[in-house]
Amino acid sequence: MKSPKMIIFDYGNTLIYEKELDLHRAYRALYAQIHKNPDKISFASFYEKGMAIFEKVKSRALQNDLEIHTHSFYNCLFQSLNIEFELSYTELELLFWEALAPCWAMPNIEKLLLFLESKNIRTGVISNIAFSGKALTARINKYLPQNKFEFIIASSEYGFRKPDSLLFEAALKKANLSADEVWYCGDNPRADVIGSAALGIKPVLFTSNLACPYDNESHVSPDFEFTEITDWNELIDLLSNIEY
Repeated sequence: MKSPKMIIFDYGNTLIYEKELDLHRAYRALYAQIHKNPDKISFASFYEKGMAIFEKVKSRALQNDLEIHTHSFYNCLFQSLNIEFELSYTELELLFWEALAPCWAMPNIEKLLLFLESKNIRTGVISNIAFSGKALTARINKYLPQNKFEFIIASSEYGFRKPDSLLFEAALKKANLSADEVWYCGDNPRADVIGSAALGIKPVLFTSNLACPYDNESHVSPDFEFTEITDWNELIDLLSNIEY
């Protein structure tokens, strides 16, 4: 086995653990920031409209591995209700996200990132996420402040979700590396394992014992061999046994 020149990570349930998703609480936080509400839209109406748009997005986009940017979602929600905010869309995303999903760094991920830095193994991120790249970067930097990620790719900025090869192709171009020089670590067998392997990137499936609050397609079973770990210390051990 050859040592990688770069390891790219998924975000959710891989780098950062989000224990729960509370949409009602998140919409409450967003509603509290409304600056102009001439039609006196109630919170109940705001929440109902937001959830209706969310379900429309979910049914039409996610099943086809497409991504709708949160800013587009906000345009639909805010303008259809004739409400305005003083905060920027990115500021609203971060406020919404903090209320939606309290989080912390995955156990031993900071130890792993320091180890990779010591071995001159470069790092990056590709995430299936509707939040903007700026919001994702801010969130990662907040909870993993010592990271040295060279790039952080959010599917929202590309319109497609993993396992689509376009996101992995973009990452390889950003890194100026070939597929056989890169490993990809994530918790989703279809998006992360099958998606990266299709391009020749070595996949590593991370299966934490922490309950995942969203569907990470754990029922999918790739029909080829791949590396699976349950703790980031296992990846440190694996890489330590490779001759550099």
